[in-house]
Amino acid sequence: MALISKLRKKHLAVVISSLICASADAATILFDNVKDNDALCTFREAIESINNGALEAGCFKFNGDFGDNDKVSTLMLNQNLVIELNSAINITHDVTIALPPLHTVTLDAGNNDRAMTISNSAQVVIDRVTVTGGSVADEGGGILVQGSSGLFLNNCSIHGNFAASNGGGISVTGSSEIRLHNCSIRNNYAGGTGGGLRVLSSEVQLVNSDISGNQAAGLSGGAGLIADATNGQIAYSSVSGNIGGGVKISNDSNFYIINSTLSANSSNPAIHVHAGGQAMLLNNTITGNSTTGLAGGGLTVTGETSEVFATNNIFSGNFAKNGILRSEIGRFAGTVHTAGNLIGTIDTINNDAILGITLSNTDITATSDGDYPTPLTSILDTLAANGGPTKSHALKPSSPAIGAGVKNDCPTKDKRGESRTSCDIGSYAFYDPSFFVVPLSNGKAAIFSL
Repeated sequence: MALISKLRKKHLAVVISSLICASADAATILFDNVKDNDALCTFREAIESINNGALEAGCFKFNGDFGDNDKVSTLMLNQNLVIELNSAINITHDVTIALPPLHTVTLDAGNNDRAMTISNSAQVVIDRVTVTGGSVADEGGGILVQGSSGLFLNNCSIHGNFAASNGGGISVTGSSEIRLHNCSIRNNYAGGTGGGLRVLSSEVQLVNSDISGNQAAGLSGGAGLIADATNGQIAYSSVSGNIGGGVKISNDSNFYIINSTLSANSSNPAIHVHAGGQAMLLNNTITGNSTTGLAGGGLTVTGETSEVFATNNIFSGNFAKNGILRSEIGRFAGTVHTAGNLIGTIDTINNDAILGITLSNTDITATSDGDYPTPLTSILDTLAANGGPTKSHALKPSSPAIGAGVKNDCPTKDKRGESRTSCDIGSYAFYDPSFFVVPLSNGKAAIFSL
């Protein structure tokens, strides 16, 4: 049994009461050392105790026998724990890492290996974790999820990891599942695709999360996230500043992107739907992205069976040909259905802004020969912290996006979680205390200055 100091005993009842409730047959293992090799119970040994259903030397168990709802926690009073790893932690059994309130844990792989490998159908739940310093010669620089396993992260940061092939931050394969809530995946690198996150033949959900500053050296795009034969959703999130493109939806993937911002991604489109990918895009703001391709800095569609439904999105200020040509949407194959979108800026004409699609009568164009010729600076503000968990582009008072969306399809909340008084196009619902918006019976809005 590990040595527990008098100080730790004093706080034992407080810590136990703060853990997620376990069933009667679940065990909780307490680790009490941040080093990877030590006589006391390390984080690795606590995980191995649960994997094996038997205590490792120095570890302490309470709250029942080993079962299906086992947990790992700690009595250490330091609120910001940094665990230095010599090699990957292998998790092969269901586990919840349940820290006391206000505690966070950083898994620092020290460029020795990835931080975690999750396999054998293990279901892993972690709150308040940072994964950094991962480096591997294959895939999954920070975390690898495989073998029908599941990873559920809340309040996480995955940053500064490296994979020579795919999935610099995280790689998910083999009919597995990953869900991220209030997470940041940033500044990771992949030599192939998916600098931030690569998901293959699995499921992915990101809510209130940020994918930014990742890089993928491969030419096929998806530096932020690449979904390959995958079902997924991005909601109330930001995908920005990724080098190698934003999101790629490929090989019969089905994907839903709602109330999100895709901004300043480069070298490949903000969204690329390819090879039978199916995407529904609803109330997103897509601006400032650039592709090396001939068209479609905001959205590119390739592959005869690819299909996109785009409703109430802003596609403005995107570029193609390395920034030479202003180009919002490019359809080279497949099908694109549009409704209620705002497309282009006054700096270009319709034929340059869009390629290969016919707009609906509910779409509006801000191009020089369009419905509402408008400069980008009068449509959107710069990317900023406007409330909510991630950054957004606020609408300008003169923006033609205000009140111009298809009302029946409009979410009740915007990206920040603010109520929509009218159906504004894009992820941000207009608000300015010096103006007030009056919804009209036709679903549009009138704006008055106070």
